[in-house]
Amino acid sequence: MSKREAFLESCCTENVDDFLRFIQLHKNKTEPFDVEEVLQEMNRDQRQTLWGKLSSLLQDVLQEERGEEGRREEGREERKEERREEAMEVEAAADPNHVRSVVDGVTLVAAESLKVLQDGETYSSLLEIIHRLHDLLELQPVSEAPLQLHILRLCDAWWKKDLKEKETFGRSAMIIALTKSFDLKKP
Repeated sequence: MSKREAFLESCCTENVDDFLRFIQLHKNKTEPFDVEEVLQEMNRDQRQTLWGKLSSLLQDVLQEERGEEGRREEGREERKEERREEAMEVEAAADPNHVRSVVDGVTLVAAESLKVLQDGETYSSLLEIIHRLHDLLELQPVSEAPLQLHILRLCDAWWKKDLKEKETFGRSAMIIALTKSFDLKKP
């Protein structure tokens, strides 16, 4: 199986650990894996499939995280033993570090995708991804500054590429960046 096929297969909830390994390989410059290079090797259909799978992965991971609080409430009504088991499942399902890693990985692939996006290429799934990431910006605490910065850079790249709905992402990225910088400078 080629690198691009393996990478494409990894972009789903069932293979999320493989996806995260690919992202780590990309970040580790000593390893011979470059997301941009793999994206360049993909044809348009493969890139669209990739973006669709990434959009679904992002949605699934974010739903797991949101579902954590609801499951905790239900657990309070059950017996003590069942609550312990449920809490363990919730921790495994919605580990904040895991969610952050997946979101960061999807952000990285989306940013690299913008570099290889061709004129006339359909990118509706990529637009869905950036909408979800953009929505996350406002929800992220200041402690998530590195992730916020990656998403803001993606919004900036989207603006510079002059893609659909650029005004939404460009303006929001600017406003959020200014707001966060003022918050950080308050005594």
